[in-house]
Amino acid sequence: MNAQIFASRLNKLMEMQNKTPKDIEDYLNAPRAAVKAWMSGQKVPRWDKLFHLADYFHVSLAVLVGVEEIPPLEKQDL
Repeated sequence: MNAQIFASRLNKLMEMQNKTPKDIEDYLNAPRAAVKAWMSGQKVPRWDKLFHLADYFHVSLAVLVGVEEIPPLEKQDL
């Protein structure tokens, strides 16, 4: 998985849903440093965290990691 693509998707989904890094930290019980590393493309989360993030943003794992585009319907629903 490409960390830069994941970071781009994470930041876009956060922007679309008006989520902050603190929201992600609280939802995943993740350290601030980890979330910032994900957002900057320095690291990617473990698979269990990826599944939780996909659920949190109401998208598929394929959308979250950049294999599929964010469908227009999901953009409107967010």
